[in-house]
Amino acid sequence: MALLVAGDFSGFSATYAVPADYTGLIYNGSVDLILSTNITQSVFDSLSTAVKCIHYMDANDLYSLSPNEDITILNLRSKMLILENTYINQKMMNTYVFTYHGASVKAIHRSTSTMVSLEEALTAMGFRCVGTPWETGDINAKLELNRADKERPRIAVVDYLYRNPSTPTSLTDASPIIISGV
Repeated sequence: MALLVAGDFSGFSATYAVPADYTGLIYNGSVDLILSTNITQSVFDSLSTAVKCIHYMDANDLYSLSPNEDITILNLRSKMLILENTYINQKMMNTYVFTYHGASVKAIHRSTSTMVSLEEALTAMGFRCVGTPWETGDINAKLELNRADKERPRIAVVDYLYRNPSTPTSLTDASPIIISGV
């Protein structure tokens, strides 16, 4: 069962974070995160619910949302990060503020205002980043499915293009995602 369902965000738009001029199909499955206990937790029952959550968080000026004690959702306006509350991820969230800046997901250090990539933020917290670069292709496959279990940072990146076969979600986009109608 999903932690958050469509009814939790009634009155909020499922087309809020659609990239301008995008007319493709939306992913129909649930939005999941593989936890360190090897359980795949369904966070949202559908991608449209996740998009409604982005709208809900934006409308209420929320940066983070915790659907349970194991997971934190961070609002980046047109994207969101879903993180398991592991030691490294909690340390990273206490050290950095995340934003979608320009055309990529960035972490801004809370004390020094230095802007770094998600990979660099994880590395600074002691996470060993291995594998292919995270800025290309489907970021979620690089964070979860194509890695050994001990090499997963327990993070999912979600936007309107989540699991889209032709234009998958990425940390760095070719051009900034502009929310249409805002």
